[in-house]
Amino acid sequence: MWVGSSLAAATEIGLFVLAVVAGLILLEPLFGRRRAWLFRPRDPLFRLAQEREQVLRAIKDLEFEHQTGKIDGADLAPLREPLYARAAALTGELDRLRAEDDRLRAEVERELAEAVRKP
Repeated sequence: MWVGSSLAAATEIGLFVLAVVAGLILLEPLFGRRRAWLFRPRDPLFRLAQEREQVLRAIKDLEFEHQTGKIDGADLAPLREPLYARAAALTGELDRLRAEDDRLRAEVERELAEAVRKP
């Protein structure tokens, strides 16, 4: 009789552990996005790149709607031009920030190399 009850208890414990592991696996993407949401948007490069991606996606969607006939040629240009201008501005700002980031990294590496060489 004792063997049967311990087997049932072990089965229940095993099922509980399996349910907890499955729950953690299913909920992990929610926690992963939350962490990214908390930390990544503070980075101006990340925010600008994300906005640029959204603008480029909007351009692609607009051109698709034009190709499918939902938007005619006369209406396309006034809708597309501000998006092109914003994408160009974001690209320029990203290039500027990346160049500044590269310059600062090189300066820090140079200063570290000098500090290591000094006795």
